[in-house]
Amino acid sequence: MLGRTALTGARLPRAVVVAAQPTWDYSQQRSMASLKDLKMRMTSIESIKKITASMKLVATSKLNGARADMAKAKAFWAASNLAFADGRGAEEFDADKFHDRTEKEKNQNDLYVLLSSERGLCGSINSSLIRLCKNVWANNPNFQVIVAGEKGKASLQTHYGPNMLTAVTEMGNKGKFAFADMEPLVDRIAAAEFREARFVANQFNSVISIEPRVRTLKSKSHIVEEADFYGFEMDDADKDELLANLYEHYVACNIYTSMVENSASELSARMTSMDNATKNAGEMLDRLNLQYNRQRQAGITTELSEIISGAEAVKDVK
Repeated sequence: MLGRTALTGARLPRAVVVAAQPTWDYSQQRSMASLKDLKMRMTSIESIKKITASMKLVATSKLNGARADMAKAKAFWAASNLAFADGRGAEEFDADKFHDRTEKEKNQNDLYVLLSSERGLCGSINSSLIRLCKNVWANNPNFQVIVAGEKGKASLQTHYGPNMLTAVTEMGNKGKFAFADMEPLVDRIAAAEFREARFVANQFNSVISIEPRVRTLKSKSHIVEEADFYGFEMDDADKDELLANLYEHYVACNIYTSMVENSASELSARMTSMDNATKNAGEMLDRLNLQYNRQRQAGITTELSEIISGAEAVKDVK
């Protein structure tokens, strides 16, 4: 009897026969290509090492000026903060204390001002700030955020776009800040409605010690209502408008000081990172150079052995 396949006219699948491919010995060619690849890689790493060393020198030269600017900015901030004494001004917290504080104050309409850098290659100074904010926001989704710096904007705009009021980039002139550069941030903060503003930035302790810091400040209505400025003699100007302008000036002082300190932290972190990168590139070059010399010597030894073996074979034939 014919099977069902034959009755329906369907064809049986044919067996596929693949001819065995000849194998060739490419050991000599493979060795030469590897030497060429190693040489190209060593050249590229040498170029990277020169770049990182140059970036370290540039960061080191700029750091001294940034630290001098930071000292002046801190004195400026201390003088500005005298007007908001007795607990009415800003409060500072490190990462752990701030996290404990936010655990007790959930579902509050707070404004976060994240002050990041414009460029990378500066260690973890940006990622540590972003990580701190994300840990706090995970327990308190009711927040608004304003970002300064390209790195903070790129990290937050995808997942926290609805909470982001604005992002200001390219502030200052290559790490140098003027007081007028704070105007875009100050205007947006003054227009926002919030219970408390929380400025997240880096605190420069030393060249090898940089920590996240949060500086909190009450809203404008709180300052105008509770700050005891009405005991001072004022002119005929509108007192509420005068205090509102004073509050904006105070916020600008806070942002300016934080941005200058952030710039010093960025340069310090970049100097350390580029120093480590230069050392790593040097160690990698040493390993590749050793591997290159061993492989090259092995190839030379193999060629000499073949020449000697051929010469001995010729003698035997004679």
